[in-house]
Amino acid sequence: MVFEAIQGLVSRITDALGINANGFVLGVAVALFLWWSSNKDKELRAKQAALAAQQRDATAAASTSAAADAEADSDVDEAAHKEAIDKLLGRAQHHRKTMNDEKLTVEHLVLSLAENPRFTEILECAQGLSEDQIKAAIRKSRAIFNRGTNNEELVPEHQTALSKFTRNLTEMAKAGKLDPVVGRNDELRRVLNILSRRTKNNPVILGDPGVGKTSLVDGLALRIAAGDVPDVLAGCSVMALDMGMLMAGAFMPGEFEERMKNVLQELTEAVDGAKYILFIDDIHTVTGPNAQQGGGVMDASILLKPLLSRGELRCIGATTLDKYRKFIEKDPALERRFQQVPIEAPNVALTVSILRGVRLRYEKHHTVRITDKALVAAAALSDRYLPDRYLPDKAIDLIDEATARVKMEKTLKPETLDRTERRIRELEAERRILRRSAVQDKGDVEVLTTIEAELDQLRARRGELSDSYSEELGEMSELSTIQDEIDRLNEEIEEAEDAGDESKADALRMTRQADLTKQMRIAQKRLTEAPRANKRGAP
Repeated sequence: MVFEAIQGLVSRITDALGINANGFVLGVAVALFLWWSSNKDKELRAKQAALAAQQRDATAAASTSAAADAEADSDVDEAAHKEAIDKLLGRAQHHRKTMNDEKLTVEHLVLSLAENPRFTEILECAQGLSEDQIKAAIRKSRAIFNRGTNNEELVPEHQTALSKFTRNLTEMAKAGKLDPVVGRNDELRRVLNILSRRTKNNPVILGDPGVGKTSLVDGLALRIAAGDVPDVLAGCSVMALDMGMLMAGAFMPGEFEERMKNVLQELTEAVDGAKYILFIDDIHTVTGPNAQQGGGVMDASILLKPLLSRGELRCIGATTLDKYRKFIEKDPALERRFQQVPIEAPNVALTVSILRGVRLRYEKHHTVRITDKALVAAAALSDRYLPDRYLPDKAIDLIDEATARVKMEKTLKPETLDRTERRIRELEAERRILRRSAVQDKGDVEVLTTIEAELDQLRARRGELSDSYSEELGEMSELSTIQDEIDRLNEEIEEAEDAGDESKADALRMTRQADLTKQMRIAQKRLTEAPRANKRGAP
């Protein structure tokens, strides 16, 4: 296991430095040997002086001097090695404390070795690496240290287990980073009811992929942020467990369980009266028989079950019904701690409402206007032609794909114009070749004439397409400007309504909003009637 840990560290350092891992390992091995040899040489010189003194004082014991020398050699070697190792471990412990780590790891040993002049000298000759480069590589590989520090030492950021391995969904909801959740009121009330229980207050959300299991938890975080929850849940923070971060770099046996234990301990022993709800997505991957496949021992259920049975932790799980039956139900002690919350795929009408709720997010991301007709079409067509997937996920993907394509067409050169320019370049290359042989071959002259005629047509076509494309870009820019003004006006109207100033809101609607709506209608009509440069068809 120590060798696996060294392999993992070497892999991360070499990736950060951009060097060959095998060569780096060889350089480290040579440097370690020579460093040990140099320490041994120093101790040997001290040993020789001590032996000379012993020989002068023990001239009468010549018959036993050989055995005494051998024993002295062994004792001095052992003492030299012990002192060198003690120094190495002492510096490693210093780095461990400086880096606020709980355990001594290979990283601390490498940092200690890097401080030895003999080690860095040999390593620099073998790989061209310096002590600063090794420290920088370890800093980059850990990805938890402060950057821009003035100190030479590695100074870590103060991070708790929760900040390392979880995401606070409630804080994200307060910051407006979560998409609004439309519908699912019955399922959400069921989750709130289970969480409010005294015991067995752990819901597990069961549903097909893409029906909105994770979105239901986002909805819970949004309601907690808005204060729309029972008193027992007021002020709770929904913490989503990041299994990727939790398992990354867990080479040593028990390291995963230690990280999980620290997370659970901080959740249950929260300071300042903080209350937490743990959310584990795809809970079947970390509990029950599935976590032990392949001979592993990373089974979080061993740590979860005692806390759940005592009611010290509220936990929300999410998985598919098949995975729940296959893995969770095989552990009755764990299964009886959870209360099932089934969630079905929404119908087309509810999907349209969900799409309307997330429309502004996608419009802002892609800077593309999405009409209500597009939302209705996405819900209906995805339900009809994508039977292997589930609403609303497939409808949202369809909207995302369509808006991304529109954004690409707005920023990239139209396909028709691009094909025309590529064809012109191909014909110009053929023309250059034919001009060299046209003097000797009359057939090439005829082909050259045909190419010249086609080039004239394509150049004229390219000019028309370029003019049309430039005009279209100007019209789309005008539309975007008008839409931005409309969005700002809507925000002003909402602020006036929130402040109770209905007269100001009505005045804005009657004057500026009506004028901007008229400008938008005219610009859209002009863009629709204008010849488009990116229409389909061969040039």
